Amino acid sequence: MPLPPARMMPRMSPRLRSRAAWRQGAALAPSPGQGKAGLGARRGERAVRVPCRARAPSATSASDGSRKRRLNTCRDMLSPGGVPRPTGASVPAAEVARRGVAHPARSARGRKGEADRMLNVPDMTEPGAAAPPDRIDGADVAHLGPLLGFAPTVERLFDIETRGERVEHLRVAIPVGLFFYNAYLVTDAVLLPDVIVVGICLHLLVILPIALVVCWLVSRISAVLRERLLLVAMMGVFAVPLFTFWASSAPNATYTMPELYLVLVYGGMTLQLRFPHMAAFTAFALAATWAALVQRPDLSPAVLGALMFQAATGCAFAFYGSYRAELSRRRAYLRALREIVRSDGLEADRTLLLGLSSTDPLTGLPNRRAFDAALEAALDAGLQGADTGPIALLMIDVDHFKRFNDTYGHVAGDCCLRAVATSLVPRIPGATAARYGGEEFPVVLPGFGRASALAAAEALRAGVEALALEHAGRSDGIAVVSVSIGVAVAEAGAAMGATTLTAEADAALYSVKRQGRNRCAVYEGRFGEGRSRLPAAAA
Repeated sequence: MPLPPARMMPRMSPRLRSRAAWRQGAALAPSPGQGKAGLGARRGERAVRVPCRARAPSATSASDGSRKRRLNTCRDMLSPGGVPRPTGASVPAAEVARRGVAHPARSARGRKGEADRMLNVPDMTEPGAAAPPDRIDGADVAHLGPLLGFAPTVERLFDIETRGERVEHLRVAIPVGLFFYNAYLVTDAVLLPDVIVVGICLHLLVILPIALVVCWLVSRISAVLRERLLLVAMMGVFAVPLFTFWASSAPNATYTMPELYLVLVYGGMTLQLRFPHMAAFTAFALAATWAALVQRPDLSPAVLGALMFQAATGCAFAFYGSYRAELSRRRAYLRALREIVRSDGLEADRTLLLGLSSTDPLTGLPNRRAFDAALEAALDAGLQGADTGPIALLMIDVDHFKRFNDTYGHVAGDCCLRAVATSLVPRIPGATAARYGGEEFPVVLPGFGRASALAAAEALRAGVEALALEHAGRSDGIAVVSVSIGVAVAEAGAAMGATTLTAEADAALYSVKRQGRNRCAVYEGRFGEGRSRLPAAAA
């Protein structure tokens, strides 16, 4: 899943922003001193003197941002060569929503396999399913609000995470509640005989159909609408026994008051209304109960006061129980979410270290360790029957580089190597280039035979020569920086190891050097026989 653009990440902390910029980093760009007048002179321009003796940044002074961009380029270049990315690749904070939080009370039902349980990706085809939030910042998981609410992004994630469990719970809790709610008609027939017909009609013709419709709708509407609908339904459920109590003139009507408190406990503990909705429900229940009590003339002041006190304590008990249960659920969720955010930062740091360990800090290319892995992977893929065709290895060496350093200095030499590395990267699609050490650059070309590999090597050689980097320290009549390239090819299906292929490319390279440099050769014989096919040197 690609990272969202920077404009979609307003809440990202500076630390996470820097990681996201690294992962989204642009392609490797030339260093500041490599413009038209420097090492990056355009093709066809005259050779100019290297102006980076004092200005060019060295490997140790490279900024962290440029190093991260080079690491990103390194990772992109390694992919065609077959090197798998680190197994512990960082999951950015924006993807916490996709990974999800393993809810403490999640049941086995509704888990769609191992991958869905780990990623916990919501089914976006369900009606009412919300899209995951774009970003979860560390500050979002710091605390709960006064009404036990999360930050908006975390609240959305919580609704997505608990949607299946919540729907499953409601589909069980609503029918169970209906059964016991209608069972109280038996006691109403004894305690409220004058209004029992009205009670039966309200229970069976009003509340029962509404409850069934709500039970059907809970999986088809959004979380916000679902919780509001439950609140309204519970108010109606509470209002029916309260109305029959108020309308009845039976002397035992006050004995039906416990039914009201059971409805309160059911809403807070069994139905598990969200805490803000439970607060509204208890406030409504207390106000409606007191209003019904004061309108009963048969109650003495002492009994009226006692019943009002019972109503207040019953509402307070239900309110406090709902608060504690909701607080426990949400704190457990926050702890799990904090752990994911924390582990995300650790994984990002681990990935950064892995990238640094496999990247050449000067050029941003993969280093020898990463290149060896890429070459081994490419050769193994051919041995395992993958249709990769032949695999060519180019061993590139900068001609007379020691004299370049002696003439212009090591800082200028660093600039020269960066310019050569930059010219190698975009030339051949599918190629994996690296820095082998010193001034040597190997390139793996999957699917290239002898002829095509030699043509690719010639293109790389010509590209470096076209940079027109002045090299006044040469004594062979060539006044610019050039490279020599040895080519070795592992034919498709051949059982050739990386060491053998590298040795053949080295043999071809040293044969080129003996023949005059600034040219390419393909290895065609045993080491030392000198049977490399050498094309004419470039003019």
